[in-house]
Amino acid sequence: MKLFIFILSLQFFLNPLNGFIELRKSPEPDPRLQYLYLNAPGRGYGMFSLFCFVAGALKEYETNKYRGLEVYFGENCDYYDKSYGNNCWEYYCKPIRLGRNPKRKIKKFNTEEYAQLAFGALKLERLELFRIIKKYINIKDAIKTKVNKFFDEHFKGHHVIAIHYRGTDKISEAPMVPYDEVTNVVQNYIDSHDLQDFKLFVATDEQPFLTYMENAYPNLIISYNASRSTDGKPLHYGRSDIKPYKQGEDAIIDCLLLSKGDILIRTSSNLSAWSSYFNPYIPVIDLSKAYWQH
Repeated sequence: MKLFIFILSLQFFLNPLNGFIELRKSPEPDPRLQYLYLNAPGRGYGMFSLFCFVAGALKEYETNKYRGLEVYFGENCDYYDKSYGNNCWEYYCKPIRLGRNPKRKIKKFNTEEYAQLAFGALKLERLELFRIIKKYINIKDAIKTKVNKFFDEHFKGHHVIAIHYRGTDKISEAPMVPYDEVTNVVQNYIDSHDLQDFKLFVATDEQPFLTYMENAYPNLIISYNASRSTDGKPLHYGRSDIKPYKQGEDAIIDCLLLSKGDILIRTSSNLSAWSSYFNPYIPVIDLSKAYWQH
């Protein structure tokens, strides 16, 4: 009798259909679920709008909502340059292909759904976005090498105030911040911290703002040799005078350099918002917010 009970107990724990064993298995995606194919939503989206779309999609994928996810930004993207390949995302980042593609039921987003993904990402806590970045978003080594070289040559050994000013067409999404308001905040920070040895790293799409800062703080401004608008027209609307690949690389390099400052002073922008996601511990002073955040 005891032997019989022992055998039944053994079968209970070893049977692969046993409920206890099933609970220990990772849940399989429902085969009826769609494979999420993240294609570019169209022209006129800056680099970090694209990053927001990707982060929002990754967050949804983690809820087991989709069977798989692939990021493929093709020619319908402002950074497209066939000489670098067919997928703009992979110019700058390592591929994102997750789950399984059943070759059917491929989900493609429309413009409204892209906006929902972006807003969903921007509402996440900085630490949560940092976790998503660490797990899925890998900037290519060639870009990171440029960032580290610039940091070693210009940031190291100094207290760096990182400033991002988003100009040109941003007034349609957030209130314009006067140049002198930026310098007032910067000077208050310098005075309140009694800074002696410091540098100001300025990232901006607007050349007049960089010139203004250079005049306000001579010999203290550092900036990356990025593309900038001199005529008030935005950079990411497929301008023929700036190479598409360089526009994208400049934006990513500026973003990563901003994240390496000791303080981030920023106007409303996805670019510098992402600086605070790459470094969720950097102190941030917001000079403006997007209209939808009010």
